[in-house]
Amino acid sequence: MAAIQMDPDLAKQLFFEGATVVILNMPKGTEFGIDYNSWEVGPKFRGVKMIPPGVHFLHYSSVDKANPRDVGPRMGFFLSLQQRGLTVLRWNALQEEVDLSPAPKAEVEAMRANLQELDQFLGPYPYATLKKWISLTNFVSEATMERLQPESRQICAFSDVLPVLSMKHTKDRVRQNLPQCGTECKSYQEGLARLPEMKPRAGTEIRFSELPTQMFPVGATPAEITRHSMDLSYALETLLSKQFPTNPQDVLGELQFAFVCFLLGNVYEAFEHWKRLLNLLCRSEAAMVKHHTLYINLISILYHQLGEIPADFFVDIVSQDNFLTSTLQSPRDTNPVQTLGRGVYVLEKEHGWASRECEKLIALGLDGPGAAAGSVPGFGRSRVAPSPARISPPPAPSPPRSGSRGRAAPPSAAASGAPRRPEERHGAPADRGRDRGLGGRTCERTRAATAAQRRAERAGGGRGAGRR
Repeated sequence: MAAIQMDPDLAKQLFFEGATVVILNMPKGTEFGIDYNSWEVGPKFRGVKMIPPGVHFLHYSSVDKANPRDVGPRMGFFLSLQQRGLTVLRWNALQEEVDLSPAPKAEVEAMRANLQELDQFLGPYPYATLKKWISLTNFVSEATMERLQPESRQICAFSDVLPVLSMKHTKDRVRQNLPQCGTECKSYQEGLARLPEMKPRAGTEIRFSELPTQMFPVGATPAEITRHSMDLSYALETLLSKQFPTNPQDVLGELQFAFVCFLLGNVYEAFEHWKRLLNLLCRSEAAMVKHHTLYINLISILYHQLGEIPADFFVDIVSQDNFLTSTLQSPRDTNPVQTLGRGVYVLEKEHGWASRECEKLIALGLDGPGAAAGSVPGFGRSRVAPSPARISPPPAPSPPRSGSRGRAAPPSAAASGAPRRPEERHGAPADRGRDRGLGGRTCERTRAATAAQRRAERAGGGRGAGRR
């Protein structure tokens, strides 16, 4: 581990006040990490010291002794550490994994008494990335960790799976109406059908909450089925009432837990659960009003999560459809809570997922969702509304060409000098703002054009203004 420049008195205080994790007998060359950092283990490595209290993720990858470049799949486990706590673990050479069974109490106390002698073999916790780790796990409590982690407590990038049916003998395949293994497949579909159905080994799967598969109540009318299929608030409320009855905010802890398992643990199943849970949250329009605080916190969580992933990671190779663009479209366009709309606006601008309609609003000089007063919790005010210096002024409208048909380009708000009503600051006409709310389903392009046309009419003195 690289040396950390720190005041000696502060380092001494952190050594005695922070937690310590001792891992004995870990082989040299093993890739080991804690939270957002990883290293290659040296011959003197015995663990990590000066760890701040809270939930932490320790991960490692074993290497082949004969070929050190041959690295095994990543494995990891969560620990909830207390102030001045000492955790003693051992490397299992047979299984090539960390043995998470607790060490004898006498051994722990003896090691605590000689902790200063062990100091030279312990690497310091990297405080440079502590802020980033907290931003990714601030809703993951110890209870959330205990509820979600596998019974074995080991999280592996590759699932340990077993066949549902053993079918060791030919007669077993005949009983299941399956062709013999020696026959050649006639098609790709037949080859897929021959593959055995697999299931995770008991105790090794992450215990994520089961998301609802039926989005509407029993006995719903066709109209209600359509409404609940477009607005998934009923499904979200079902999930919250069953899995998080006391504190709905715990669903955010599960979202963060899944993201960390994917980002640091390389668990693809966690990535799929993160996408499904995020899709459920973003497509629940009515719930955005009822659970306002939950969604404000969701924006802050997404802000930090999306900063860790390349923008093109979620693009489907075949359709070129970005999962996040389509998922975040719903709360930005339809949510009546202005603060949530501002938060999604920040996400789009900061991470490069702004739609063309949003860019046109900026080019026209209109106020986007990020310009309303106030700020999203977790963001500075400067991050909510783009600075005027970063937005180039709209070009002056060019006169129509001779012989051209239709309307001339409407003047911008700055050019007209006309005051704007609050409804028009969001690009929505006043009548639609009252009837459907500022977050109605009207296309942003239509709203921007309508608002610009009305300003042109007021500046010109009537509906005929703006026409040749």
